[in-house]
Amino acid sequence: MKKHKIEIGMIVVDYNHPKETLLFVKQLIKQGIKNSKIVVVANGSNKKSINILKSSKMDFELLEIEKNNGWTGGVNNGAQHI
Repeated sequence: MKKHKIEIGMIVVDYNHPKETLLFVKQLIKQGIKNSKIVVVANGSNKKSINILKSSKMDFELLEIEKNNGWTGGVNNGAQHI
């Protein structure tokens, strides 16, 4: 991620649907929102899913959570990285 003042934080929670998640992230990036940061939370996702997310060249931070904490837990974990 580029170093700049974050004004908008976007958290995307994923659970073993990396292709759909990456399509969504691509659409967020296409919006061209300046001073933003995207955090993708792999919320208990398996290694295969995490590797697909890691292989992306898109500009987002990947947060790996070992246990699925539900959507709210994933968002709360992601918010700590905005």
